[in-house]
Amino acid sequence: MRFQCLQDNLKKGLHVAGRIPHKSTNLPILQNILLRATDKGVIECISNNLEMGVRSTIRGKVEKEGAYTFDARLLTEYVNLLPNEKVDLELKEDVLEVRCANYYTKIRGVPAAEFPPLPNTDKINPLTCGAIQFRDALEQVLFTISPHESRQEISGASLSYEVKDKILTLVGTDSYRLGERKILTHSGPENDFSTIIPLRTLQELLRILYTFENEDERLTLYIQEGQILFTLDTIEIISRLIDGVYPEYRQIIPQNTTTTAIVATATLSRLVKSASLFSKAGVCDVVFTSNTAQQQLTLSASSTQFGENAVTLEGDIQGPDITTTLNHRYVIEGLNALHAGKVMLKIADSTTPCIFEPADTPKQPYLYLVMPIRR
Repeated sequence: MRFQCLQDNLKKGLHVAGRIPHKSTNLPILQNILLRATDKGVIECISNNLEMGVRSTIRGKVEKEGAYTFDARLLTEYVNLLPNEKVDLELKEDVLEVRCANYYTKIRGVPAAEFPPLPNTDKINPLTCGAIQFRDALEQVLFTISPHESRQEISGASLSYEVKDKILTLVGTDSYRLGERKILTHSGPENDFSTIIPLRTLQELLRILYTFENEDERLTLYIQEGQILFTLDTIEIISRLIDGVYPEYRQIIPQNTTTTAIVATATLSRLVKSASLFSKAGVCDVVFTSNTAQQQLTLSASSTQFGENAVTLEGDIQGPDITTTLNHRYVIEGLNALHAGKVMLKIADSTTPCIFEPADTPKQPYLYLVMPIRR
């Protein structure tokens, strides 16, 4: 194997694929990354941890095809330190010789035959949407997902598609709060579908999406039995799906809310933080009280250890006066995810979930729900 490429191209390819490998006592090869140079002049950086795999294709000049694996961390960190010039890579037996300007090194590797291949996925029934829109949706949903796998069905995000409206819906929950974001697709399959994607897969996809800034960039999804493939420019991410049925979350979303409050998002976030300083340790409780007559929303908290605090803010308050108690951490995280100047709170009563929605960005169909704290 022998090829040439720019240091910046190689660095980007390794950066995309280099986060997947991990140490495994049973399969040490999983901490390696596969470099493959093909007769078509294509250079691939491939990683695989058996749960998820990434293939990143980079530009370069292939003089001799071949494939070999190398320690992902070592190769990635070394290439990052090279100057942004042409890099020559040549495999001699089990050693990769790397030359760039006045840099020269030898890196030992492991034969590609020991590396587990990525699953084959037929690229049929594609679903295409804006990459930046999907990135925004991930930001608004992933933080709500339970990181524990004691309940496997909510350890990932629900992804469903409706052919009728061409809407892709992403949902996450940890059973205490829930985030739902809808995305208008460019094209999709002929049938509705619903599946569950592991949290780590979506976290890795989000990390890669941060490297794209073009609003016209498209993300394409292919779903087959037990696995999903994401394609983005020259990058492919393939992952297993979670086997299970996602909870019927729509049943807990209040359909008839009696009280609404529209307030400035940044102001509400700041006041929740100030009230949280006086909340009970381990409870994280802040009391929200609406006053329609005075057009005010009052936030209060008290504890025997710290004292008490109450603060009010003005807003557009409609409906009967209501008091509910919410977890301040959940509220703050939800407000940070809104990406809106004003937020609308919807409350039915003190025993039902509180809904947070953007009040000044109608084109962003996002819903954030927080369960009340029973007092």
